[in-house]
Amino acid sequence: MDIVLMRMDMVMISMDMVLVRMDMVLMNMDMVLMSMDMVLMSMDMVLMSMDMVLVRIDMVLMNMDMVLMSMDMVLMSMDMVLMSMDMVLMSMDMVLVRMDMVLMSMDMVLVRMDMVLMNMDMVLISMDMVLMSMDMFSPSLNWEPLQKCESPAICCLSQHCS
Repeated sequence: MDIVLMRMDMVMISMDMVLVRMDMVLMNMDMVLMSMDMVLMSMDMVLMSMDMVLVRIDMVLMNMDMVLMSMDMVLMSMDMVLMSMDMVLMSMDMVLVRMDMVLMSMDMVLVRMDMVLMNMDMVLISMDMVLMSMDMFSPSLNWEPLQKCESPAICCLSQHCS
């Protein structure tokens, strides 16, 4: 009977050893689970930091969009300024064309005045010829005031004729 008890004690001790080993295994599994929790927490932290980085990148992209929009506005305003300058230059060209037309008309007026003066010269020359022919045909007239002038017709027109 003692042997049976001893054997039962041995079985109980071995069962205790098994329980101790199972406790050790469970503790090891707890440690593994805790380490996995730590890994998951670190992964969460990494994901949160990546989210923050993505938010910052979105902010930078939004800022770049704003800068591009402002540059587009500046370019549009410069285009408007250039268009207005083109309009001013076109109006100045039109003014220059009008001034050229005015100058051409003034040239035409001067040419007409030259023609009138030439006609008046021709009239004076013909009057000189008439007075000279009258002098040749009637030498008894008093032509002394006319002989003092360069042009007898001018003297006669200015009432120097007697």
